Parts: sequence; structure tokens; C-alpha cells
Amino acid sequence: MFKLALDAGHWMGEAGRRCPKELDPNETREWWLNSRVISKVQDKLSVYAGVEILRVDDPTGKTEVPLKERVQLANEWGADFYLSGHHNAAKEYIFNGGGHVAFCYGKGSKVSFEMRDKLYDALIKHTGLKGNRANPKATADYYVLIHTKAPAVLLEMGFMNSRLDCPIVLTEEFADGCADAIVEVIAEHYGLVRKQEDTCTLTVSGVPQDEADKLVKEMQGRGYVVSVEGRVEAPAEPEVTYPRTVKLEGMPAILAKNIVPFNPNGPLSGWNNTISGGFSASGQPCSILVQDGKAKCKYACHYWYDRPESVLYRLTDGTVGMARVKSTDELPKSLRWAVGGLGLLDNYDPTAEGFCKLTKDDRTENFSDVLRDTDHTVLGYKDGLFHLIYCKSMTAAQVNAYAKKVGLELAVMLDGGHVAAINGSESWAKINTKQKQYYAIQGE
Repeated sequence: MFKLALDAGHWMGEAGRRCPKELDPNETREWWLNSRVISKVQDKLSVYAGVEILRVDDPTGKTEVPLKERVQLANEWGADFYLSGHHNAAKEYIFNGGGHVAFCYGKGSKVSFEMRDKLYDALIKHTGLKGNRANPKATADYYVLIHTKAPAVLLEMGFMNSRLDCPIVLTEEFADGCADAIVEVIAEHYGLVRKQEDTCTLTVSGVPQDEADKLVKEMQGRGYVVSVEGRVEAPAEPEVTYPRTVKLEGMPAILAKNIVPFNPNGPLSGWNNTISGGFSASGQPCSILVQDGKAKCKYACHYWYDRPESVLYRLTDGTVGMARVKSTDELPKSLRWAVGGLGLLDNYDPTAEGFCKLTKDDRTENFSDVLRDTDHTVLGYKDGLFHLIYCKSMTAAQVNAYAKKVGLELAVMLDGGHVAAINGSESWAKINTKQKQYYAIQGE
């Protein structure tokens, strides 16, 4: 019999252990995030034979269980392994780093070190959240690591106060990935075997297909091999309409089949499904903008300094493309629309596009402020849909990393700072809608 002690760190009432309101309006508490992963580990291990699990914290989170008591419970029970689940927070209130960190006691057992390393590697594999920690496989003198008789590991699964980690950590997919990683390592290291499979026949009638499929998955999750008879036709899938407002990795976005770039000469509050557009000056767009085949701004924003910009465009035959040009003369002739900005993904090179200090004819200007940590908008393309995205509190480099993470195929970063705005159909996608705009993009 394998005995596993599970510990969701802290409790609901512990002060300060939560996501910052600026990153998570719900200020989700750390214990809730910890407990979500630990509970999933319990559920996923239920299909293995010969496993006993002891939860040493209060599973409701309402009562604080002192560390001494948690360790004593595990020791008296005779735990074979002790796992404490946490989510991290840096000393800075909000920062841009992040990633997983796995700890064991520096004078701990060989198994503790092995499990620490295996668990960290599995977390990266199942969640992709590597981060930038200098020493992610670490040692520490935490009470539960020192005083537990069994091998013990404490996991910090991402940072709650990281602009990069927080939107990911809050997702159900991330929690599932963490739990999958933990179960995979424990099952492999301790040689756990799935319970003997039983076979049953499940007859389904008079219920929608999705309910039947849900029941099948539930039975399979209990270790049964299920064959289904009497299946019914699936109900027609509801038609998805566009434009529609969604969250992409925590950021508000508008998905659309086409876009219309234009100069609203006013706030976005009067224009639905819209984001602020590219660069403007003196009440006019100053980066490439083609609307209905007509150039509203012909030249790249740093054309005077002989620098090009990246342009996302669509032709009259529906073809979507990307090019780095200095003027619309270099683009295909049958343009439907074109939007210029700072190229992302394969086109990400701020210096090549003039987002740096530039000098010409004794005139010097610095355009690198566009790269700073602020709010930005992005126009991207993926799987036949245009993505109008509002990126909160990111540098240009982080915007580029985000564009890769959400799988955009083509993308340009538009203007940012005080002009960045979005007016989606949901309340959480209405940001800075009263700011006057001279360049905007509407999804349709």
C-alpha cells in the first residue's frame, strides 16, 4: 500500500496570500489555487490500485492547520511521500518574471532530490510554464521539508503576482496540467498500477449525445471499459457568430472574419467591436493605413528615417499576407485594406523598423518608448480569423512572446500607452473607451 500525504499550502483566511487585483479582479486566494491542484491529484490517483491519500490541510480551507500538526499527521500515519502544493509570489508587488520552482530539504533524502527534479521537469512538460528562475530546482529549510519523515517536496506552481504567469495560473487547463505532472511522476516512481479494468455495457436512450458522452467519460474515469449501445444523434451545434468577444490567455480580444481600419476622430465608445489602431499624429494616422483600397496613410511611420514597418494586409480576393515595407507602393496592387505597425513573430525586429534612436540631417529622435511596459493593442491572424487583442501591462518583447503563445500566424503590434483601448461586447472588454482616437480597427 502506497501512502501519500497531500498538503494544500496555507488556508483561506491567511492575509495577503492572493492574486493582485490589478491582475485578477477576483483576487483569487492562494489556498484556493493550491487546493484545486491537490484535489485534482486526488481524483486522478483514484484509478490506481493500492493508494491511500491523507489530506493534511483542511479541505474546506476554513480552518488553519498549523505546519507542526500537518507534519505530525503525516508522520503518525506513516506516509511514504509528502507533497505540499503552493503558488508563488515575488517580493515586488507586480513583476514580469515567473515560472515553477520545486524545493526539497538540502539535507534531505536521495528520493526527495530525485522527486523534486522529476516533478519540476514534468510541470514544464505538462504546462509549458518554464519562466526565468535562476534556480528552479532548489533547496529550502521549510518546516514541512525538514520535519517530515518521508521524502518531501514543496512545489511553487507559477507566480500569482506575475503579469505573465497570473492569467495562465488562473486557468483550469493549467491546474489540470500540474495535476497530470504530479500524478505521472508519483505513479512512475512508486510503480503504481491502474485498478483492474471491468467491462460493462451502457445502454443510452432518450438523452442528448453530449450527456451520453459525459456518462461514458465518467465510467471510463473509474477504470471501466465501456461499450455504448443505442446512441442518439447529436443535437445540432449552435452556430458561432462573429465578431465575438473572448479572453485569450486572460487578455480581452475580439475575433472577426474581417476588419475595417478607419479614423474615428473620437472615442471608441461609439464603435462596437473595435480596438485602437496604429500610430497617429496631429489628428491623422502616421503609419500605413489602407481602407477600401485607398491609402489613408501611404508611408511607414519612420519613413523619413528610411525605415520600413510591418504591414498586415488583405487583398480583394481574400488573401491575407504580411510584408515589411516603407510605403504602400511596395504592397500588392489589389489591396482591400492594410494596417501597419511593429512586426511580431518572425517579423519582430524593433531596430530594423526604427523603434530606437534615429538620426538624420542633424535631427535625432528616440522612438524606443513604444517598447516600454504599458498597454498595447495587437492585430493578428489565425485559422481564418482576425484577432483584435488588448494586451495589458506588457513590454513589446512580452507582447511578442504572448503572440507566439496564443498561436498567431501573422501579427503586428499597434500603438500603446494612454491611447490603447478596446470596446468589445463584454464589460471586461471595454477599456479606455472614452479616449479620443484617430486610428482604429473594427471587427466585422
